[in-house]
Amino acid sequence: TTNREPQQVARHDRTRWMVDETVGFAKRHAGQPWLVNLWLDDFHTPYRPMTGKDDRDFSARYRDVLTETDRQMGRLLDGLRALGAETNTLVLLAGDNGPEPSLNRTRTGGMRGMKWSLYEGGLRTPLLTRWPGVIPAGIVSHADAAHFDIFSTILDAAGVPVPAKNGAHPIRG
Repeated sequence: TTNREPQQVARHDRTRWMVDETVGFAKRHAGQPWLVNLWLDDFHTPYRPMTGKDDRDFSARYRDVLTETDRQMGRLLDGLRALGAETNTLVLLAGDNGPEPSLNRTRTGGMRGMKWSLYEGGLRTPLLTRWPGVIPAGIVSHADAAHFDIFSTILDAAGVPVPAKNGAHPIRG
């Protein structure tokens, strides 16, 4: 048995639970502006896939966790579509730092460094955006941006003036 508080969710089930909570929030606030900051953590160690096969090697567990995360993100996007919120919702998927371990740089696109490092492999992370009707599908940009630029971009997308003192600028392809 696992000693867990009643409100705690099993590690392998967290992303499903977070997506359920997010879609529930969107339903409760349909018809009004809202922001959800959803921090998925399944792809942080330790990897606990739904399969429950923790005796497998790192790569297999990691692959299973990514597959489940992809499935849950699909559920989130389906939930937005079902609410009619797909075209007026900006979805950003971003990492907070590089991976750990880098698996011989395969997880950093060949860049040196990883999580806890100031080399590019520890600082550069992908940013995926989705906003049907606003951001064209299939566009790849190599714009350099920092997380504070994302805040300015969200303000700009919402029609809120970006404070001049901020020093950051909205990301534009």
